[in-house]
Amino acid sequence: YEDVCTSDGVSQVEALLRSLVAASSAHQGGVEQSPCIDNDVRAYLNRDDVQTAIHARRLPYAWSECTDQVQYSSTDMARSMLPVYTWLFREAPQLRILIFSGSVDSVVPFPGTRVWLSKLPLTMQSAFSPWSLDGQVGGRSVAYDRLSFTTVRGAGHMCPGTQPRRTQHMFESFLANTPL
Repeated sequence: YEDVCTSDGVSQVEALLRSLVAASSAHQGGVEQSPCIDNDVRAYLNRDDVQTAIHARRLPYAWSECTDQVQYSSTDMARSMLPVYTWLFREAPQLRILIFSGSVDSVVPFPGTRVWLSKLPLTMQSAFSPWSLDGQVGGRSVAYDRLSFTTVRGAGHMCPGTQPRRTQHMFESFLANTPL
């Protein structure tokens, strides 16, 4: 069963979820997530101030995560990104790169990411080990000479939506250049 977002943007079970989450004292940092979240994201990313802040090029149509305005090439989608990383390592050696995955991401499982990372010319600086937040394991992280790879425990494909505190902590640590 999956809830749906109705045409007026109201979730069928949103009120029930809110009351259950509010009543649950055992709620451990997970987030109630409305199935209508795409409407909010779409509206937010189409705001002029947001597009200016993220340096987004203005489109002649409203941005949407699913659109037939963009024609993807199946050939391009199947190409490896490894040459891009190799190019970045060579052309921008001071660039800091963070790659992250949710530990329960069924779309891009983190073991696959670890496999393609092993194909890059990287030197491991710290082993794949747990990091914590609020006395709980937040995920696992490995540092290489040219990038960092981190998992967010309990997060799916959209880490900020399922584990916002852990994802924020990961980003803040990366931006502050401090280990997890």
